[in-house]
Amino acid sequence: MNLVAPIATLEHPGHIDIADLAATAEAHHQATIADIERAIAKIELFHPLGPELLHEVAMHTERRLYAHHELVIQQGDYGEELFIVEKGELEVLIDVHDGMQHVATLKRGDFFGEMSLLTGEQRRATVRSDGEVSLFVVSKDSLQPVLEASPDLAENMSAVLAERELALRN
Repeated sequence: MNLVAPIATLEHPGHIDIADLAATAEAHHQATIADIERAIAKIELFHPLGPELLHEVAMHTERRLYAHHELVIQQGDYGEELFIVEKGELEVLIDVHDGMQHVATLKRGDFFGEMSLLTGEQRRATVRSDGEVSLFVVSKDSLQPVLEASPDLAENMSAVLAERELALRN
């Protein structure tokens, strides 16, 4: 006796085709990876990567969505993730003696989080969404083999790190 009620489809009323569902899910997954690859290929930071390493980064990247004024990272926290802005805008804030000071706005194609990712230091700024935001997130564990395979990427990240360090001091 079948205790599970089958889901009807137009082609086969009363049945669902698991193979079709699996194929649809796989096609969606591959399309998402292709979207991520296209997005990160446009970011100057990742220009040293060839197609295989870009694909490797995309395979280990997740998409996160944030609502208006939601905190993404908090100054003083430790972090091991790199964030890439897919859609929307974010505010970069630093805690000063008289409250939070707005120091930058991040938009599509910008990235943040590289300082903590590379150095292991605490986050030096708070980043908060300014409206609905979609971010690509790459963990240190998934980025490490790519950094080892591409010294140019590590060099680019170090250069950005130095520029941002200088900007924070000024």
